[in-house]
Amino acid sequence: MSNAWETTLEDIAQVLDQTCSNTDPKEVFDILDNEDLYRIEESALEGDDMDEQTFYAYEMIRLILEEKGFIQ
Repeated sequence: MSNAWETTLEDIAQVLDQTCSNTDPKEVFDILDNEDLYRIEESALEGDDMDEQTFYAYEMIRLILEEKGFIQ
């Protein structure tokens, strides 16, 4: 994994907040594995600037949280 994008607990908290979830961000962050983090990073790197990277990363975080059943 490169150092161009690093998913943080704050990123998870932001996505959960946007989806009105009461799930503890730390609980979610702790279950993310290397494949999940890689998918988020790859999505982020589709963007040309920080705003786009954040958008793409958050979209992937949302998808992963849906796949894992944390949000609907």
